[in-house]
Amino acid sequence: MKSCVLIVALGLTACWNVAAEIYKCTDAGGKVGYTDKPCEGKSTIFTPRAAPTPDADVKQRREKRQQLLRAYHEEQAAEQQQATALEAEKEKRTQNCQRARIRYRQVTSAGRMFHIDKDGEHVDYTDTERADTIARQRADIEKWCD
Repeated sequence: MKSCVLIVALGLTACWNVAAEIYKCTDAGGKVGYTDKPCEGKSTIFTPRAAPTPDADVKQRREKRQQLLRAYHEEQAAEQQQATALEAEKEKRTQNCQRARIRYRQVTSAGRMFHIDKDGEHVDYTDTERADTIARQRADIEKWCD
């Protein structure tokens, strides 16, 4: 904890460009403490230096690094979005494939197929209509199933 206080104190004094002294004091029991005033007994003086000002090259490198990081994060987000879209498309194809197979089984196993006309009457499929329906269901399976 005390070392954290020292680090913070060093950081603040470095930012202020003030030449202040920090004393590391050790008491008779061997306990170490830090203060801004001289203490009795053994003490060590630290004089923090001001932080160097970054030159233009460092700033340019930092800005370039930030741009690269932003581009990387944007690319990762785009890839994640694309993967999510592909997964959703795959799930949709799987569901449509299952439905197409079920419909095909129903159509091929049905003994009698009919549709309801505008008067509400059941009209049986002709052999041609039945063959067309089976062909459409087979085409749906080919479309949705790999």
